[in-house]
Order: sequence, then C-alpha cells, then structure tokens
Amino acid sequence: METTNGILSYRALLILLLISVSALLAVSAAYMAWAPEAATDKTPPLDEVTVAVLPVPNDGLFFVAYAKNFFAEEGLAVTVRWFESGQEVIQALYKDKAAFAFSGNSPILHAVAQGREVRIVSTVFDSYNVLLVVARKDRGIMSPKDLSGKRIGVTLGSNGEFVLDTFLLYHDVASERVELINIAPNRMVDALADGAVDAIVSWEPYTIFAEQKLRENALVFGTKDIHRSFFQLVADAEYIRSHADTVERFVRALARAEQFIRENPKEAWEIVSDMSKIDNAFLAERYARYTFSLNLSQPMLIDLERHARWLTKKTGASPPQLNSVFGLIHWEALERVRPDAVTLIH
Repeated sequence: METTNGILSYRALLILLLISVSALLAVSAAYMAWAPEAATDKTPPLDEVTVAVLPVPNDGLFFVAYAKNFFAEEGLAVTVRWFESGQEVIQALYKDKAAFAFSGNSPILHAVAQGREVRIVSTVFDSYNVLLVVARKDRGIMSPKDLSGKRIGVTLGSNGEFVLDTFLLYHDVASERVELINIAPNRMVDALADGAVDAIVSWEPYTIFAEQKLRENALVFGTKDIHRSFFQLVADAEYIRSHADTVERFVRALARAEQFIRENPKEAWEIVSDMSKIDNAFLAERYARYTFSLNLSQPMLIDLERHARWLTKKTGASPPQLNSVFGLIHWEALERVRPDAVTLIH
C-alpha cells in the first residue's frame, strides 16, 4: 500500500474507509435477517388498572385470569388491592381509586343509597349456602329458634346482614329478640371462639375457619332455602363512560378465565385455593355448588330488587336509584364480549 514517509496516502485511507463501511453494513444486514423482530417490536405499554378484591372463592374468575396472565394479554397491567368486606371494596372505587371491584349486592346498594354511582358490569359467581350461620352448641343453640335472646356477630352493611334478617324471618325469630354485634369479617372467628358472641353469620372462608376452630362445638345452619348469592364485577359509572375499551378488555379476560375453568378444573381450583388461602380439601366439598360464569340474568335482577326493598324498609331511605335497580346495570360491555350471557330483559 502506498505510503509517504511511513504514513498512509489519502488514496489508501479512502480504500480502508470504504472497506470498513461495507463490512459494517454486511454485519447489520446479517443481524436484521437473524432477528428482525428486534427492530420491529414496538409493543405498546399496558394500561394500568387497580382492582379491589376479597380473599374469597367468589373471586375465582379474577384469580384465574390474573394467574394465567389473561389481563396482560388483553393489554392490562393489574394491581391487586386486598380487602376484607364488600363495603371496603366499594369504598376503594372512590377512596383508593380502584378501577374495578367485586362485591355482593348489599354493599353495592348501600353505596347507591349514599349517592355513589356504582354500576354492575357482570355477575361473576353465584351459589347457594355461601353465607352460613355458625353457632356454639354450648350456648344452648340446637335449632334456629334457639337464636332468640342470643348475641349474633354480623358485618353490618354486608350481604350477611341481609341474610340474617331473612333467616330470622324464615324461622319465625323476632329480630328484636336478638342482639346484633357488628364485627369485621376477619374478627368473626375469634369472636365466636372466645365466646364474645353466641353465633355468627358470615361467608367463606370465615365460616370454614369457624367450623375448624370450634370442631364438635360448632353447629352450622344453611341458607339454601332462603338465599342465592350473586357476586358482581362493579365499576364507577364515570369510569365506565371514560374507559369503555378498558372495561371491555377486562371482561374479555374474565371470559377467557371462565373457559379455562371449564377446560382445566383441577388447575383452576388450585389457583382459587392458593389466592383465597383456603385449603383445597375444604373447597373440594363445595365445588359442585359454585358457578363461575359471566352473566346478567333475570334471577340476579330479582335478587337485586329484593335487597333494595329490604334496604329501603330497614333504613327508611328511598333514593330514586333503589326504586329502579335496572338502571344500576351496565350490560353493554358484556353484550359485546358474550352476547349470549345477557339474558335479563333489556
């Protein structure tokens, strides 16, 4: 190569530069051919949503969708906030800015009576005997009528309060003949075991834990003849209006979870057991009566109306929303995802 006093000539430098550029272009082309996705992968960021949930089997559709990453696959980054009662998850829609919550009908209607714009997007679970009365035999309780004159633990404002009133009426026990003690769900078991109350009305897993702790001293009264529990996916009305696409994607993820439960029941129940912290052996006894399904049905609407009439009579308040509970249902998102699941008259 030509040099002048040991220094490369201008012509030689130009040739080296051209060779270097050609080599660089060749390497770049080879890399693009090997990994074209690296240059084209521009996945949009996930939409962040916070969800208020309870540690109960009723949230099974959510648990499965979360564990199987169905939300992420629908473009949603879900943050879970755990609570102990329906009132707390409804409050989370406003105080903690949760986008979605799961709750029974009574807490929803209590919030509506207080002026909250809560809307039901879909039923996600229904069953009989979810709420039970657990009593201490050593307090002389051998039948429902023996509850007269006793102290009963209940979470006021919950489905438990509605079920207890219905249970007492069904068994001809005057409500003024029992003393209601307002107890948080996570304190129910200890209150019953310590003798602070003679009986409790609550839901799983707390009734399961109460049976385990009292053993042979526990007497359980079912509620199958008087109550069918519906658990709802709810959101604030304004959030639904401003995030219609997010609501639809959230419902779609739950629909995928419903299909997964049908096709993979064993794995699904393990997920529900793990996230609800309930032993799978105890859940196994209840599987047959649990229904995990997205739907908006006429029986659910009838139950909602029953709750509204009860709340109106109990509180004396009669806001317009309680007089027409159909207006609390946002059926459009579910109808777009699963039109066959909307069977209520609308």
